[in-house]
Amino acid sequence: MRVACFALVVALLAGCGQSNEGQVRGKPDPSSQKASAKAAKPKATETGQNVEQAEALVQRATLLLRQRDLRGALQSLSQAIQLDPRNATAYARRAGIFADLGRNAQAELDFKKAVALAPTDKSLRNMRGFFYLTRGSYERAIRDFTEAIRLDPKYAQPYNNRGLAWLAVGQVRKAIQDFDTALKVNRRYADAYNNRGMAYLKLGKHDQAIADFTRALEINPEYITAYNNRGLAHYAAKKYEKAVIDFTEAIARDRNNPKYYRSRREAYLRLGQLAEAKADAQKIAWLLELARLNRQIAQDPKSAEGYVKRAEHLAKGGETQIALASFKAAIKVDPKSARTYSARAAFWYQQGEFDRAIADCTKAIQIEPHYEAYSVRGDAYLKKGLYDQAIADYQKAKRLDVMVARAYYLRSQLRKKQGRMKEAAEDLKRALQIDPSLNQAGASQESTRVEPSPESRKGKRQ
Repeated sequence: MRVACFALVVALLAGCGQSNEGQVRGKPDPSSQKASAKAAKPKATETGQNVEQAEALVQRATLLLRQRDLRGALQSLSQAIQLDPRNATAYARRAGIFADLGRNAQAELDFKKAVALAPTDKSLRNMRGFFYLTRGSYERAIRDFTEAIRLDPKYAQPYNNRGLAWLAVGQVRKAIQDFDTALKVNRRYADAYNNRGMAYLKLGKHDQAIADFTRALEINPEYITAYNNRGLAHYAAKKYEKAVIDFTEAIARDRNNPKYYRSRREAYLRLGQLAEAKADAQKIAWLLELARLNRQIAQDPKSAEGYVKRAEHLAKGGETQIALASFKAAIKVDPKSARTYSARAAFWYQQGEFDRAIADCTKAIQIEPHYEAYSVRGDAYLKKGLYDQAIADYQKAKRLDVMVARAYYLRSQLRKKQGRMKEAAEDLKRALQIDPSLNQAGASQESTRVEPSPESRKGKRQ
């Protein structure tokens, strides 16, 4: 299990990381925070400017974590620790950042130091236990959760988290006991209901699982994982229509998670709804390709081409605003990339923004004249009825296809109206040479409807 926001969890002394079962750690008891502060606070003789500066740096780190600036927060916390080596909060929060950066050994050392400085802090025990849980160190996680419970038997979160650890090692009934206790302490603990539902599902007790997931959703109607889990329970109970409804609710709240589409696709197949299943399969493939492109960018963040390919992929999926952001990132990485501007021009063309397409193509040509820029600009000029400019760009692109034929045909009609009969005849002849199927009755209507595909732009050249 991986917790993407572990550093922020620690910084806010609240949970936001979900496991495969979708648990949330929730907020710790404020009394624990007071105990931690008391334990970590130096004596008056040890305090002074350094301690005050350290506290200010910890607060600054908290703000940076809210902005997801992990490295900036890490630097502030390291400075705080240098100034005040007894600041348990600084160690705990730095441990969360190390965890997010995958530096688990350093995270573990910092958690150990924080616990040593504040041994009676139940929240720190719970946090470290959750760290071990998300790293698969279940025995150590159980020990920390058990100690947190010993420190405060009315602390609901470690019961819930220890239940998750029991589930991970196959001790389902022990897990249910811990979830039961967590719910006795806090009857509105949505995560404990969700997690107990998963335990019941593992035991094949579908009705009890569905009841728990439903209760979790009553408490938190936006609990995405509970929708998915209830869908799984309905599916296991062969209630496929209800499963589809729940998976669709999960997708509505997180439309870029392939897991939910996979689940719904299986339910559609059970119902014999093959068209819907095929659509979900296509969406899954699109999301997996998006994930691959994101990984490629992460591996080479200074390559504009990676951002361009992602932008084109996002545009195909209808994610226009995110696509534009990716194009913007490509330009920021390499402002002199002609390919980026011509690719964005093609995007603008598909959106019907012909002036923007022309502007981007012109920028691309100024950087490096090339086929794609002339081709896209020609199409945009054609859409605007600027036939001379369109044909000039098609000639520079050395392109011959139906769009080029229509450009000549429409210019021939315009020249005919202007009385330029010889030139009109030449244009019509050229149009028919390129596209013999072109006819005068339908050409003008068809030309307003035909959209060039990338293939047509790459197609037959002069």
